[in-house]
Amino acid sequence: MLHAHTEPRAGESAPFHLESHWHLPCSARTAWDVFAQVRDWPLWWPDVRWVREGSAPPGDPEHAGSPAPSAPASPSAAPTGADPPGHGDADLPAYVRLGIGSPLLPILRLRLRLTGLRPPYGGEAAVTGDLRGSGAWRARDTATGARIDLLWCVVTHRRALRFLRPLGIRAHRAAMRRGRLGLISAVGSVDAPRTAE
Repeated sequence: MLHAHTEPRAGESAPFHLESHWHLPCSARTAWDVFAQVRDWPLWWPDVRWVREGSAPPGDPEHAGSPAPSAPASPSAAPTGADPPGHGDADLPAYVRLGIGSPLLPILRLRLRLTGLRPPYGGEAAVTGDLRGSGAWRARDTATGARIDLLWCVVTHRRALRFLRPLGIRAHRAAMRRGRLGLISAVGSVDAPRTAE
């Protein structure tokens, strides 16, 4: 995905360019409506330990001068048989704090500030905290279901990640695999037919 490359500052690592592609047995709308509920990520994504939604507090470096989320004036047409243009039933929150943990590394504390919406199913965020940079997510329909593309372009000041770079990349890939499996389970429960009580 096209994005603004994150340039490291003094004391920060070289950029981590981390891209994943999740293939899911559902429509893009269903996948996005579950994925965009960021507060529920810990319910299906084991590596997301906690999420707190809210507004960037005064004094937060992401508070002053934060632009409102924007969307392209002319989004591309949806593929044949896909949902029409326009966001799904759920939109990404404007600002969240979250903790990311894995068996290999200590918990990372991140802040995500929504910087753009990309209809019909997509968004971008600025990342601060233990990582700094940007994240982007897109969901689209394919011939066999849905595909979500996830991109992180980030740097870190954390010494452990700077010196254990291969381990950090391995931990990220493992977290993405667990996230995909968790989302498959979550969308399966959404799509499952309800039995009469």
